[in-house]
Amino acid sequence: MRVIKTLTLLAVFGAVSLLGLFFGYGWSNGHDPIRGLSNILKPHPDVVSSNPKVIRIKDHRVSWLGDIEQRDLKESSGLASSIKHPGVLWSMNDSGGDAELFAMSESGAHLARFPIATTNPIDWESLDTFELMGQSYIAIGDIGDNFGWRGEVSILVVPEPDGLADTSLDLAWQITYTYPDGPRDSEAMSVDVTGDRILILSKRDYPQRLYEVPLKAQKPVVAQQISELTHLPKPIQLDYDEDPRTAQYRYMPTGMDYDPINRRLLLTTYKDAYIYNLEDVRSPPLWVPMPSIGQREAITWVSGDTDRAIVSRERFEQKGAAQLFEIVLTMP
Repeated sequence: MRVIKTLTLLAVFGAVSLLGLFFGYGWSNGHDPIRGLSNILKPHPDVVSSNPKVIRIKDHRVSWLGDIEQRDLKESSGLASSIKHPGVLWSMNDSGGDAELFAMSESGAHLARFPIATTNPIDWESLDTFELMGQSYIAIGDIGDNFGWRGEVSILVVPEPDGLADTSLDLAWQITYTYPDGPRDSEAMSVDVTGDRILILSKRDYPQRLYEVPLKAQKPVVAQQISELTHLPKPIQLDYDEDPRTAQYRYMPTGMDYDPINRRLLLTTYKDAYIYNLEDVRSPPLWVPMPSIGQREAITWVSGDTDRAIVSRERFEQKGAAQLFEIVLTMP
């Protein structure tokens, strides 16, 4: 009996200590540990019997392009097609990674790595390339927030380098922002130059919320909510029957890119991809069924090609192969 009491006391002491560390870390970094704890404890998304109808794309092809050669690129959490260098992709690691970008070919061959002259990232989750006043840039979304507790998040912008040799990159500017309705986790960001804004899509909300922030800002800003993406599915019972471990995550968006020519917003979830008309995101999107190819983390339109996209898959538990897949679309 005494042994049981001792073990119980040790368990309680351990739990209290962990909770103390959690709160201490949160407060010391400007986070909201009460909100973070609430997000950890809240239930999984409700299982629904059906979802809003979406429009299945007429035709598409998904094919393997190659494995990501650079072993230090463990997660490929963001992906962007180069503007200056046709056939080149930019990527980076997410939380726990160094402040650096990787350049690779569309088949995954390593080309160069570029340290960024900034403090260590908190949770880099998304990339995009864009052109402004004749100069091409790379936007880096330090917007991940698994606990939903960060006081503010930021987007870093660096010039796209002229060459593909290892060298450091300086910041061109940075946008720091908060959300009007409290912290949000996001892994999906894209630049809309015509609208002079950056689009951000929340990950763990149902329905997911689409926000915008200015492309440039001298001081911290509050993101503005544009709309809700009401057609993205929730898990149904079949999802839990197929894989109860991952069903709750299947339809969370993990990457997004914007096609300014056709004003199409392409996003990937862990399961499938979807294409929205940015002028009317409340209308049903095109549904692009995807094969089961592991945990997809990022997606990009191929620069200069409006019917072709590339999606990346991270290494399972940071081991094994990370891969690139091409999506060729037949649009209606």
